[in-house]
Amino acid sequence: MNSVFGTYSCSCNNSFGQIGSTFRLWDTCPFFSKPKLRIVYEPDAEPKTYCPIKDFEYRYDIRLAKRKYLRVAVENTGRGYAEKCMAKLRVLENNSDDNENPETEPKILQWSTEKNIKEDISARTGFSVLNIVFSEQESKSAFVGTQMSLNGKEFPRKEDTFSTGNFVFELVITTLHGYSTSAKFRLNVTPEWHELSMQMIKED
Repeated sequence: MNSVFGTYSCSCNNSFGQIGSTFRLWDTCPFFSKPKLRIVYEPDAEPKTYCPIKDFEYRYDIRLAKRKYLRVAVENTGRGYAEKCMAKLRVLENNSDDNENPETEPKILQWSTEKNIKEDISARTGFSVLNIVFSEQESKSAFVGTQMSLNGKEFPRKEDTFSTGNFVFELVITTLHGYSTSAKFRLNVTPEWHELSMQMIKED
């Protein structure tokens, strides 16, 4: 044993002789093996990850149109597995004159991988990409990245709509066991769908 925070060694005898083993306290203690989440948004460095423009099929038309997505990466740099992470967006400030904007109750967002609302993120170097807001070609609004608005057979939900203006929202990521991280963003919506943008203004 080196120290309470160091390496332990133990040995025992059986019919095959002595067996020795070494383990580190932080590999077995929940305090040391907890996840550590961080929200990352770097649209200038990696636009294909954080603000991609992709084709999608219109709901009542065979032709393709385009969407612009604003997304973040959620990293887990801790030693513990981040199980069933759920993300919620809550609008804090609304600087638009239009009444058709999301209300202040939290909205559950969809991860980009398997269209899930809960995501497992592996320890140490794991990360997953999360949909935040998106805009559509031929629309002057933006929409919260909920499951129903991203995948529904109808148009994006009215209650998920951001009209033209500036908004501040909080993003909170929480694991099954209560570990969390958060950040605040400023969202800019213009009548031009491809100009949709956001900036991180405060990180947890």
